[in-house]
Amino acid sequence: MKAGIAAFALALVALQETGSTHGSVTLLAAPDEETGSTRGLRPYLDKLDTRYDFAICGEPTDLDVYLGNRGVISMDVRIEGVAGHAGIPQSAVNPLPALGDLLLEVARLDARQGERRPLVPTVVRGGEVFNQIPGEAMLTLGQRLMPGDDPDRAETVIEDLVAVVSRRYPRCHFTIQTHVKWPPCLLDSSNPYALRLLETIRQGRPDASFGFDDPADDASWLMAKGIPTVLCGPGDPGQAHAADERHVCSSQRLRVLRREPLRLSSLWIAGDGSMLST
Repeated sequence: MKAGIAAFALALVALQETGSTHGSVTLLAAPDEETGSTRGLRPYLDKLDTRYDFAICGEPTDLDVYLGNRGVISMDVRIEGVAGHAGIPQSAVNPLPALGDLLLEVARLDARQGERRPLVPTVVRGGEVFNQIPGEAMLTLGQRLMPGDDPDRAETVIEDLVAVVSRRYPRCHFTIQTHVKWPPCLLDSSNPYALRLLETIRQGRPDASFGFDDPADDASWLMAKGIPTVLCGPGDPGQAHAADERHVCSSQRLRVLRREPLRLSSLWIAGDGSMLST
C-alpha cells in the first residue's frame, strides 16, 4: 500500500504539471483498511456528496489490474468452563477439549468448502500456566467469501457448527461474536476505465492482465457505494503480512513505475468525471 500511495502522489504531480482541468481526482490515505475501514474510508463514503466515476485501490498487485476481491467474516468463539487446579481436574470444567473438538470440525468444514472459500483459525487462547485448568478458551475464525456468496448465510453455517459442538459439552458455555463482516466484490471486465488502465500499464508491461485479490480490501466498500473500483499497485501480493514483508522491484518493474505517474495521469485525462484513489 505504501508504494501504491507513492505512485498515486506522483500521478497527481504529473497531472498537475499537464495543466489539465478535466474532471477531478481525490487521493485518500486511510490508516485502518486492515481492520474494516470503520474510521477512514467508510465514514468518508457515508458523508460523500461527490459522485466518483472510478476508483483505484493501491494494493500490491504486481501492476496487474484486479477486478475484485474476496470478502471475509471474522468471528470470535468463546468457551467458558470453570477454572481449577490441574491436579484436581474433577473440581473444574476444562474448555480446552471443547476448543480442540471445534478446531477439528472447522478443519472438516474447511475441506468441504474448498480452497476458494477457506475457513481459517487465526487466534487461539486458553490457559496460562501448567498447573491450572483455564476458565475460558477463545478461537477466532475467518471465513472467506467469493462474489455472489451471502455473508449472512456463511455466518449461519458457522453458528450451526458451533452449536453442534456445544451440545457435546453441556457443562461449557459457548458464545459467538461477529466483529467483521466484509462483502466480496467484482467489477465487470468491460468497464471502460479498467480497460484503459490495463491498456496503459501494458505499454510498459505487456504481460499485465486482469486478476482477482484473495484478501478482503477497501474495494468492497467503494463498490457497495456504487463506485466502479479496481485494485492496482506495485509490489508482490504474496509478500503481504509475511514475516519478511518487503517490496522487491525488478529492473523492468522499476522502468514501468518511473513512467507510471504520467501514464496514470493520461488515463485520467482521457476520462470524464471524478476518480478516487485509496
